[in-house]
Amino acid sequence: MDKQMSILKRQLQTERLRRNKLESQLRGQTRAIHRYRQVCRKNETYPPAIRDCQDVYEYISRKHGVFEIQPKNGPKMSVFCEDGWTVFQSREDGSVTFDRDWEEYKHGFGKPSAEYWLGNENIHYVSRQKSYKLMVELGDWEGRSANAIYDSFKIENEQGFYRLHLGKFVTGAARDGLRFHESIGHGGSVNGMAFSTRDRDHDKSSRNCAKLYNGGWWYNDCFWSNLNGDYVYKGGVFSDKFTWFPWKMNHYSLKTSKMKLKPT
Repeated sequence: MDKQMSILKRQLQTERLRRNKLESQLRGQTRAIHRYRQVCRKNETYPPAIRDCQDVYEYISRKHGVFEIQPKNGPKMSVFCEDGWTVFQSREDGSVTFDRDWEEYKHGFGKPSAEYWLGNENIHYVSRQKSYKLMVELGDWEGRSANAIYDSFKIENEQGFYRLHLGKFVTGAARDGLRFHESIGHGGSVNGMAFSTRDRDHDKSSRNCAKLYNGGWWYNDCFWSNLNGDYVYKGGVFSDKFTWFPWKMNHYSLKTSKMKLKPT
């Protein structure tokens, strides 16, 4: 009898925990619906425009995942959302090659739920509609991670060769890999640089950096950090193609990376 009572108590406790979890989820959904209706009434639109992942986070869902957004005056697109951040670049296992031509980088490739590039045209539409900050997340082969945050990020349209306008480095253990050595003119800063691919060379080097390092990027002469370069498994020594110099030096190939935007 005591054994049966003990089993029943455990079952009852499990059921209570399950019910509490469902009630918590329901309260979260109710709050999201309430916020959604408030925006509808305020804007007199139904449904409200979902411009980026911050809108998804506030009005649709707070879960990480793939959602559809439509930037102002732009097309609908599927993106990966994380806590209001719009992910536009992701690398995790080398399953998708980033050695692509101009048109492929323009329209995007891969899958938002895995490895992908959102597409320069789409990144342009997202980044021009508000003031955005940039977060870069990195992972190495020893299980360590680090990030770098910049206070603004925007790229021009195709006529401007998707030129990058990058704000100041704010914080992060990965340190500043995008404007590195800018003050001494070392040619490593991506700020103000046009995008280059293997068939459209816009860098300042006598070489074709995109062709040499197997990936499209805002190359200068050529780079101090490059997150779209050739993927080398297990951090191959003397591989300087998928790298972030201030964190791991040039001869360490990273395991993972993400680049994502969020309104300031």
